[in-house]
Amino acid sequence: MKDIFLLVFLLISVNGYGQKYVQFERVPIGQGLTVINDITQDKTGFLWFCTEDGLLKYDGKKIIKYLPERNNTNSLSHLIVNCIYEDFLGKIWIGTRFGLCYYNPVKQDFTRISIDNNIQHIQIYALTGDKNGTIWIGTEYGLYKFSLATNEVNYCEKEMEKTKMQLENAINSLALDGNTLWMGTVNGLKNLDINQGVITKYTHNPSDLNSLCNNDIKSLRKDFEGNLWVGTTDGLDKVTITQNGQLRFWHFKNDPSNKFSLSSNSIRGVSQDKKKTMWVGTNSGLNRYDKISNSFTVYRSGTNAKISFSSDIIYRVYEDKTGILWVVTQDGVYKYNPNRQRFPYYGDAPYVKELKKMINIFTFYEDSKKNFWVGGLNMGLLCINHKNKRTLTFNHDPMNTNSISSDFIRAVREDKDGNIWICTQDKGLDKLSITQNGDKSVCNFTHYPNEVNNPNSPLSARINNIKIDDGIIWIAGENCFDKFDTKRNTFYHFRHDKNDTTTISSNNVYCITEESDDKLWIGTWSGGINLFNKTTGKFKRIVDSTSIQAENILSILKTSDSILWIGTYGEGLFKFDIEKEVFTNFSQSDGLPSNIVYGVLEDEQKNLWISTSNGISYFNPKTKVFTNYTVEDGLQNEDFNGNAFFKSPSNEMFFGGKYGYNAFFPDSIKANLSDPTVVFTDFKIYNKTVPIGVTLDGRILLKKAINYTDTVFLSYADKTFSFEFAALDYSNTQPSTYSYKMEGINSEWLDLGSTNSITFHNLQPDRYVLKIKASNKKYTENERYISMTIIIKPPFWSTWWFRSLIVLLVLYTIVIIFRTRVNVIKKQKEKLEVLVLERTSELLGVNNQLKENQVVLLQQKEKIQAHEEELEAFNEELTCTNEELHYQREEILSQAEQLKRQNDKLREMDEFKQGMTSMIVHDLKNPLNLILNVAKSVNPERQIQIM
Repeated sequence: MKDIFLLVFLLISVNGYGQKYVQFERVPIGQGLTVINDITQDKTGFLWFCTEDGLLKYDGKKIIKYLPERNNTNSLSHLIVNCIYEDFLGKIWIGTRFGLCYYNPVKQDFTRISIDNNIQHIQIYALTGDKNGTIWIGTEYGLYKFSLATNEVNYCEKEMEKTKMQLENAINSLALDGNTLWMGTVNGLKNLDINQGVITKYTHNPSDLNSLCNNDIKSLRKDFEGNLWVGTTDGLDKVTITQNGQLRFWHFKNDPSNKFSLSSNSIRGVSQDKKKTMWVGTNSGLNRYDKISNSFTVYRSGTNAKISFSSDIIYRVYEDKTGILWVVTQDGVYKYNPNRQRFPYYGDAPYVKELKKMINIFTFYEDSKKNFWVGGLNMGLLCINHKNKRTLTFNHDPMNTNSISSDFIRAVREDKDGNIWICTQDKGLDKLSITQNGDKSVCNFTHYPNEVNNPNSPLSARINNIKIDDGIIWIAGENCFDKFDTKRNTFYHFRHDKNDTTTISSNNVYCITEESDDKLWIGTWSGGINLFNKTTGKFKRIVDSTSIQAENILSILKTSDSILWIGTYGEGLFKFDIEKEVFTNFSQSDGLPSNIVYGVLEDEQKNLWISTSNGISYFNPKTKVFTNYTVEDGLQNEDFNGNAFFKSPSNEMFFGGKYGYNAFFPDSIKANLSDPTVVFTDFKIYNKTVPIGVTLDGRILLKKAINYTDTVFLSYADKTFSFEFAALDYSNTQPSTYSYKMEGINSEWLDLGSTNSITFHNLQPDRYVLKIKASNKKYTENERYISMTIIIKPPFWSTWWFRSLIVLLVLYTIVIIFRTRVNVIKKQKEKLEVLVLERTSELLGVNNQLKENQVVLLQQKEKIQAHEEELEAFNEELTCTNEELHYQREEILSQAEQLKRQNDKLREMDEFKQGMTSMIVHDLKNPLNLILNVAKSVNPERQIQIM
């Protein structure tokens, strides 16, 4: 017979249900080496910490420390720095033990301000400023003000107040409210009407409940609703102004009997974040105020390993521009990033005390009655009804056979009759039937243990998972795949047969997923995937010889588009196209955080959420991009458990691990799309920082800080130079990744990894533009970048002006040579023209002479012709005479000798005539040819023709 076990639901308080889990992370600043007094963030994004060992500037990775320097008035005024404030011009005002100074971020130097000539050293405790350019200075002697317009310092209280003891006048904190300045002093609260110059004082009155808790005020804070919060050494006050202008004091103090009261009356710091949450730092932890319940939640050392501080003494609480909360403790600095805290964590949820014991979770399930079931390692089974705010806990009781058979629960499922089936690690299968008897729930367990000699029992004591059909339970176990017919109370076993490929590929079965009404997908350990036909009892082994084989299967998800997503141990995530029977593998090289994939869930947008041994990953199947989340995002741990994943009917997702579980709606998880701000932090030549405003080699390389400089001019001799930069992203504890592009050298972005510096060697003289951008490698790529123009001046012989001068000189030389040559040719031409004229004149004279000679010759010719004619006539006469003499020969024989002599004479004359004619012709021809040739050479068009 089965025993009836009666269990009554426990009604518990859910005060704080949904309370926001806060996770603080330690920052490597101070860490017990020094006391941090104040903190602020400047316009650029750097964080500044005031310590008792100098002033610190922090960029998320690197800390720069500023100290006072002897004989250097442009250094910090004292080692102990109490307070800090940045004005609207960007100057950073620093209050120290020995006076006031401000830091100019453009020049990166300090300027000391003399507060009071009558006081050699004056200690500054508080600083603030208004829109009119006035810096308000809280000192040990009271209030001073400094005008940015006139550079004058004035004491704001009565002069006689300075003669009183310092303990009565010291101002610890300042808070501006329009034209009203509130002063928290060691002797009460003061109110200064800036326009009227009137100071009103409020003090503690033991007989008046509507007065300060205590006169020793350590902190002031004006909230967004206009209330003034006053932190004293004996409680916290909220000061409101009534309709008639009177102050109303609301007191908050520690009540040992109320855990929701202030944790300590010694208040050190009060702050309010952008979400209007008040944070109070005390000597006994950090308090978060809930104005709805008018209660406090305390965070202190030892409460939880994830949120504890090393010291409970909280000095300051400060929210930066991105919403990160910085907490300064006695032993260091911590930060809380609400923007990264995306995943609600239920490892130590206060609303269910039983859940605190259930930290190593292996299964979730929500039944038809909206009961939520949680099981895990040695924690039993917990049933939570959030609607009724009730819990039901089941633990194994060796003395009670009607208790759950084991406290190690691996899976929970519900059948159509409302029975809860429980898979255990070492005791087989349990069925829990719950019936109502009035206002009581009657629980009855039925056990189905592994019995070695009983074939009608599960073949394994370890049941990994089950799939419930109508009256049939399919059981996946460490050494079994069984079918349990609940109507017949009969077990059927399916075993691996190495000689039969239609049997299951491995007896070690881990998960079951339904394919259709008559088919199941079976995931095995060391045997891969099987498709099981319920009707025939045959298995089809799914093997892909072309890719990595999925052997050790931890989970199987089937989506509506006929795709199987398979989580494996060591092989990553597999996508199996059922229709094409094609595998696609995704591993760490593709962006998956780990190759051990425990569970896969699909959201309403058909994106996947994947639990691994290294966090949770969000996967977009269309873009094939993984977005990975870790403990920094609020996960219970980076390692999760098999089977510990579940999607509720309301689409809420649950993932469990060794330290509790995370539950979230996918739409509420938003990736951090903000781009980290990048700034240049240093500029070096030959690995030495270039000082600002200092002349090096006759030149000033930097007139401003490098992050205020857009162009640097270098010499060709600066062969090696480098830039350092920082991504001012305090939300990401992992180093940001950087990439750069140097226009003039490369046109593509090149990856630098987490290296935040870049060095260049032997660049040719030219104009370059260096661009740097940073991205949060866990989320999106940053499209914003910073740029620096780099102009490398060439040597003078390579400069454009020198080359231009050389070209001009060459051109000038050519012109001079050309002009000289032209002048020479011109002169030669002039001389030639003169010569030609002279020669022409000579030739004309010769020509005229020749003409005259020709006339003479012609006259001589005429004479000769006349003489010839005379000779011819005479010859004819002689011929006639000869003929006559022939007849008269005999008569003239006596005259023969005389005639012969005359005849010889005539012959000589004839020869003379011939010679003279020939000579005359020759003498006329040669001079004429000479004249013609000269005339042709001088001017072919002006030839002298001799007629």
